[in-house]
Amino acid sequence: MLEQPFARMQMRGSMDFAESTTSPKSATRSESNGAGLICPVVEIHAGPAARVNYVAINELGTGTMQIGHQLAWADRDSTVSLA
Repeated sequence: MLEQPFARMQMRGSMDFAESTTSPKSATRSESNGAGLICPVVEIHAGPAARVNYVAINELGTGTMQIGHQLAWADRDSTVSLA
Protein backbone atom coordinates (compact mmCIF):
# COMPACT_ATOMS: atom_id res chain seq x y z
CA MET A 1 0.00 0.00 0.00
CA LEU A 2 1.28 3.45 -0.92
CA GLU A 3 1.05 6.30 1.53
CA GLN A 4 -0.90 9.35 0.45
CA PRO A 5 0.73 12.79 0.64
CA PHE A 6 -0.49 14.77 3.64
CA ALA A 7 0.57 18.31 4.44
CA ARG A 8 -0.18 20.05 7.73
CA MET A 9 0.83 23.66 8.28
CA GLN A 10 0.44 25.12 11.76
CA MET A 11 -0.37 28.74 12.66
CA ARG A 12 1.10 31.56 10.58
CA GLY A 13 3.32 29.24 8.55
CA SER A 14 3.92 29.16 4.82
CA MET A 15 4.56 26.10 2.63
CA ASP A 16 5.00 25.32 -1.06
CA PHE A 17 4.26 21.65 -1.85
CA ALA A 18 4.83 19.98 -5.24
CA GLU A 19 3.98 16.45 -6.38
CA SER A 20 5.12 14.85 -9.63
CA THR A 21 3.68 11.77 -11.39
CA THR A 22 5.16 10.24 -14.53
CA SER A 23 4.50 7.22 -16.72
CA PRO A 24 6.23 5.96 -19.87
CA LYS A 25 5.37 8.20 -22.83
CA SER A 26 5.03 5.18 -25.13
CA ALA A 27 2.72 3.23 -22.84
CA THR A 28 -0.19 2.94 -25.24
CA ARG A 29 -2.90 0.37 -24.63
CA SER A 30 -1.68 -1.89 -27.44
CA GLU A 31 1.97 -1.76 -26.27
CA SER A 32 1.25 -2.33 -22.57
CA ASN A 33 -1.57 -4.92 -22.82
CA GLY A 34 -4.05 -2.51 -21.26
CA ALA A 35 -4.24 0.96 -19.81
CA GLY A 36 -2.35 2.25 -16.79
CA LEU A 37 -4.23 3.87 -13.91
CA ILE A 38 -2.88 6.40 -11.41
CA CYS A 39 -4.99 7.39 -8.37
CA PRO A 40 -3.24 10.15 -6.41
CA VAL A 41 -4.78 11.43 -3.16
CA VAL A 42 -3.60 14.51 -1.26
CA GLU A 43 -4.93 16.08 1.94
CA ILE A 44 -3.89 19.55 3.12
CA HIS A 45 -4.72 21.17 6.45
CA ALA A 46 -3.83 24.84 6.78
CA GLY A 47 -3.95 26.12 10.37
CA PRO A 48 -5.00 29.67 11.33
CA ALA A 49 -3.28 32.37 9.21
CA ALA A 50 -1.26 29.75 7.27
CA ARG A 51 -0.42 29.95 3.56
CA VAL A 52 -0.17 26.70 1.54
CA ASN A 53 0.52 26.38 -2.21
CA TYR A 54 0.15 22.94 -3.84
CA VAL A 55 0.95 22.01 -7.43
CA ALA A 56 0.64 18.61 -9.15
CA ILE A 57 2.74 17.95 -12.24
CA ASN A 58 1.60 15.01 -14.39
CA GLU A 59 3.52 13.61 -17.35
CA LEU A 60 1.43 10.65 -18.43
CA GLY A 61 1.66 8.38 -21.48
CA THR A 62 -1.26 8.06 -23.89
CA GLY A 63 -2.38 4.75 -22.32
CA THR A 64 -2.42 6.09 -18.75
CA MET A 65 -5.52 7.45 -17.03
CA GLN A 66 -5.70 9.40 -13.78
CA ILE A 67 -8.46 9.67 -11.19
CA GLY A 68 -7.32 11.93 -8.38
CA HIS A 69 -8.68 13.39 -5.16
CA GLN A 70 -7.58 16.63 -3.49
CA LEU A 71 -8.95 17.67 -0.11
CA ALA A 72 -8.06 20.88 1.73
CA TRP A 73 -9.08 22.32 5.09
CA ALA A 74 -8.47 26.03 5.59
CA ASP A 75 -8.77 27.45 9.11
CA ARG A 76 -9.51 31.07 9.94
CA ASP A 77 -7.52 33.64 7.94
CA SER A 78 -5.63 30.94 6.00
CA THR A 79 -5.13 30.49 2.26
CA VAL A 80 -4.82 27.23 0.29
CA SER A 81 -4.00 27.33 -3.42
CA LEU A 82 -4.37 24.12 -5.48
CA ALA A 83 -3.00 23.90 -9.02
